[in-house]
Amino acid sequence: HATLVLILTALGAGHIAYMDALALAIGANVGTTITALLASISANSAGKQLAIGHVLFNLVTGALAILLLPQLLLTVEWCAHFIGLANDDFTLRLALFHSLFNLLGILVMLPLMPGLVKLLQRWLPPKQVSIKQPKYLNDAALSSAKGAYKVAQQESSRLYRFSRDTVVRGIGRTRPAFRQKRLTEGISAR
Repeated sequence: HATLVLILTALGAGHIAYMDALALAIGANVGTTITALLASISANSAGKQLAIGHVLFNLVTGALAILLLPQLLLTVEWCAHFIGLANDDFTLRLALFHSLFNLLGILVMLPLMPGLVKLLQRWLPPKQVSIKQPKYLNDAALSSAKGAYKVAQQESSRLYRFSRDTVVRGIGRTRPAFRQKRLTEGISAR
């Protein structure tokens, strides 16, 4: 977003042309994917999935903005006229363009999300967590009393669920069947 602010400033000062500013805005949007990828290097699989999703969203949105540039410009002009922007107010037109092309990306990508989620989960499956390794306890969470209390609760709940599931499997049942049997026994005992 800092790049977009610089583009708006340069456009407002007359250092770049309006069409150049549009191209720079598309490029800046795609350029944010580099930061996301770098940030995901040390992330868990969910963080990596999010970064790849971000890359795909911005690449698709950028490609659509380039392909549909004439239509987007007509839409920007229509919206600018509708809301009463001055003909020479290119900075607000650029902001309007940026908003419209991101909205277009959302409209295109939203129906594709379930498939994209499945694809990313297949590409980058979550690492299997060993019961021997704590899932929630870490130095950052343990640095404050409130954080330590919360993660201790989460870790205790996780260990309880693991123990319960182990016992249920050990007696030859599935958890839904075990749960249903407990419910029907509880009702008949009343």
